[in-house]
Amino acid sequence: MVRLTQRTNPTNDYILVSRIRVDPTYQRDTVPGWVDRLVANWNRNSIGMICVSLRDDGFYYVLDGQHRFAAAVELDIDLLPAEIWHKITVSEEARMFVARNDTRYVKRVDKFLASVEGGEPDQCEILKIVHAAGWEVNRGSHDGTVRAVAVLERIYGASLNGTKERRPDHLRSTLETVRRAWGLNQDGVAGSLLDGLGRVFIRYDDQINNDQLVRKLSKFGGGPTALVGESKLLRGFIHSSIPNCVAELIVETYNRGLRTKKLAAWRA
Repeated sequence: MVRLTQRTNPTNDYILVSRIRVDPTYQRDTVPGWVDRLVANWNRNSIGMICVSLRDDGFYYVLDGQHRFAAAVELDIDLLPAEIWHKITVSEEARMFVARNDTRYVKRVDKFLASVEGGEPDQCEILKIVHAAGWEVNRGSHDGTVRAVAVLERIYGASLNGTKERRPDHLRSTLETVRRAWGLNQDGVAGSLLDGLGRVFIRYDDQINNDQLVRKLSKFGGGPTALVGESKLLRGFIHSSIPNCVAELIVETYNRGLRTKKLAAWRA
């Protein structure tokens, strides 16, 4: 449930499509195929109401129904039925977006960014750690970008009900190790690799010499892509998850050549 700064009730009315806007700070990108299907099967009697926020600038900002809005633009429709919220903040809009779009159609990264915009403390702290380590969280697929936000939350220990212990040091060490070993190569923050490395820090904690780990990983033949590839091969033999196999290979790589202060084997 979203708590609003002041008591307010929505109103229902038809609004001009030309007065509708989308706030990219918390809204996801539209899916063209989804819009195309709505255009092809448009039925004004079954589309339902979109949900919008009326801001002081006089425009209506979509909280739920962005694809229906996009389809209406394509069809040159003038009016849409809407549930209209009044006098709510942008942060409240972002939280309402998350609450109303808790479905498989919303990518996890979109929900994460909307939670940040809504001021959710766990997600805001995670983003600070990501930025401090030299990375960004966004929908892109280029170097310097992290999209595996579910893994970031898992390493950090964030949960919606607040029952898990927060360990920002584990997340910080994981992201900094990847950057120091392989630079801002996006392959280094692939979900399974990030997850596996995070598990190593969670299990062994202060037993790890970070400089030594960075040095060993930077010399891993083929870099992060090869590490994930070998983990997939290992999975076929030990029937474990890929992140667990990544963790096992990282521990083996770390221990190689050491006579003392080795980490205990990942599989006892």
